Amino acid sequence: MASLKNLLHPYLSYLKIEKGLSENSIKAYKQDLLFFINYLTGRKIVSVKTLTLAGIDGFIQSRKKKGLNDRSVVREISAVKGWLRFLYNEKLLDFPCYEYIEKYKVSRYFPDYLTLREIKAMLAVNSETENKTACRNNLVIKILYAGGLRVAELKDLLIRHINFAEDYLRISGKGNKTRVVPLYPALMREIKHYIKRVRVLFRANDIDNLIVNRYGRPLSRVSLWKIVSLTAKQAGIKRKIFPHTLRHSYATHMIRNGADIRTVQELLGHASILTTEIYTHLNSDKLQKELQQHHPLYA
Repeated sequence: MASLKNLLHPYLSYLKIEKGLSENSIKAYKQDLLFFINYLTGRKIVSVKTLTLAGIDGFIQSRKKKGLNDRSVVREISAVKGWLRFLYNEKLLDFPCYEYIEKYKVSRYFPDYLTLREIKAMLAVNSETENKTACRNNLVIKILYAGGLRVAELKDLLIRHINFAEDYLRISGKGNKTRVVPLYPALMREIKHYIKRVRVLFRANDIDNLIVNRYGRPLSRVSLWKIVSLTAKQAGIKRKIFPHTLRHSYATHMIRNGADIRTVQELLGHASILTTEIYTHLNSDKLQKELQQHHPLYA
């Protein structure tokens, strides 16, 4: 009888080949499922024959007690259910135990986002220098905010996927889905200047990635995170800021300025409109505050 850990690899292969998930998504699934497998192993549950609903529920309760936020718990439960469903469909599991896993309610979640003043402060950090690293870092912040890109999408953005004639990027997003992301003309001119005058200084002659490190190689996700975090600190922003915060800011500012939610969904590359709707909640909260402050009959 195969161990639980040995049954993990076929599922990860299925996610890659059949579902077309990205390497980053597969890594996240693997990490979540290893938490589950290690929990069960610690309780001498090492194969599907010894798997019980009590063991599954015990894992879920342990993750709640660990202090994880609701969304992390839901993500891990989803990973576990998907894996168990796969094992059942492949006849490696006798009982569809995934159907009995309780639905976990998520408390209302509001993504963190930056104010326009904070965005301008971040853009000002590296704007007054011709230093090649500063110019690159400033471009990173501008593209993440102006295009609402995920960090992996910027990391993998190739020069040949930039259409300077029509001012847009061709982005390969989650699940290898391609979308068009328009950028404003002034930023497209900055990208062209960066390619011609700045990127060449990094000596990235044999690769097509737009954003490169000091050795002329593709910049890593971790390095992009560090650029955003450091720029935020230099801009005087006290809380932790991540690349995804710029994406949230993009969506929030678009909705607040009257953009159609379906358009924002398409620009962000969201598979479901439900993911995009969180930004309409943010907008309704703003309207409620405006009502409280300015309506004469509000009590």
